Order: sequence, then structure tokens, then C-alpha cells
Amino acid sequence: MPKIPLYNQGQGGTVRTSTGALSPRAGTGDFTAQGQAQAAFMRQVGQVAFQFGQEQKRAEENRIYSESLKEFDQKQFDFVTNNKDTDTTVFNKNYGVFADDFLAKIGTRTDINQRQKDRIIQKLMPFVTAGKLQGARNVYNRGQQRRASAANEELASTINKISLVAAGSPERMRLQQSAYETINTSIADNLQINYTIESFDRGVRATDYEIRANTANSIKKFDVT
Repeated sequence: MPKIPLYNQGQGGTVRTSTGALSPRAGTGDFTAQGQAQAAFMRQVGQVAFQFGQEQKRAEENRIYSESLKEFDQKQFDFVTNNKDTDTTVFNKNYGVFADDFLAKIGTRTDINQRQKDRIIQKLMPFVTAGKLQGARNVYNRGQQRRASAANEELASTINKISLVAAGSPERMRLQQSAYETINTSIADNLQINYTIESFDRGVRATDYEIRANTANSIKKFDVT
């Protein structure tokens, strides 16, 4: 080891063996900085992994939503097309059961969490509502057609009944008044019926004439024989 001269100890110049290290010593700060850098790197790795996981969840959620929407559109179309209801109240109840059953299946999935299920169902709701409104319009129009057809059949039958009753009789007047009420109600309900009061009365007169003509012909034939 090298000798180090000693002074100011009252004995002149002497030497002392050095006990210190000759090579540079690393400070504690060097190890601290290295640890901090490693910790920061691990945090960054964790953040990247977390972000990747979130992106994967979003991508999977979007896939399930797209597939669910496609499936719902097809089933909703089939339901509305095959539905035979003529009353919108009945249709709305039946459609509600159909929609609830479809959405409930999403709620039973095990490949997504509850928040994802809730978001998918929420995104589907506008399409559920639109399908319900479209179906209700179809039901209303179908009901209107059937109601109009029933009114037309009733009025045609009433014309024949009136013509079989003597003119000016109470029964004839009752039948005529009933027919007028059916016509007025049908028009108020926007039913596309084949009659107005005027056309109904013309139908009664035409049937009266036809019956009288047939009766006269029958009498002539009877007289001839």
C-alpha cells in the first residue's frame, strides 16, 4: 500500500499506510436512481398492459353489440311481419314480451361484465323503440282495413234489409238511422269505407227498384200462365 506523509504531529515527516480505496466508490444516489428508473419502467409497462386490456374490452363490447343489433333487426322484422294483431294495445304487450326476452339473453352472457351488458342494452333501446312504433303503425293500419271491411259488409247487408221492409215503416227508419250512424262513425275514425250517406241512400233506392222490377216480372209471368 502507498505511504502517506504525516505532518503537524510533532515528530517530523513520517508516513501512514492509506486505508481508503483507490477505485471510485458508487454513491447511494446511483442505486436510488437506478431503482426509480426500474420502477418507472414497470409502471409504464403496467399502464400499457392496462390500456391494452381496456381497448380489448371495448373492441369485444363493440363486436357483441354489432352482432346483437344484427340479430335483433332480423328477429324484430320477423316478429312484426308475422304478427296478426289488430289492436295496438295487444301488440304493444306482445312486442314488450318479445323485446324483454331478447334483452334478457344479453344479461345472461358470461363473456362481458355487467357494465358492458348495460351499455349494450342501452345502445339497443332506440332500435327496440323504433321497431315497436313501426309495428304499432302496421297493426293500426291492418286494424283500420279490417274495421272498414266490416263496416262495408254491415252497410251492404243493411241495404238489403231495408229493401225488404215496407217504405215508411218504423223498422225501415230504424235500419236507416243505424246505417247513418255507422257511416258517420266510420268517417270520424278515418276508415276508408265505400259509402257516404248519399251513396247509401242511392243503394237503397236501386235495391228497391230492383226488387219492384223483379216482383213485377214475376206477376206478369204468373198472369201469363
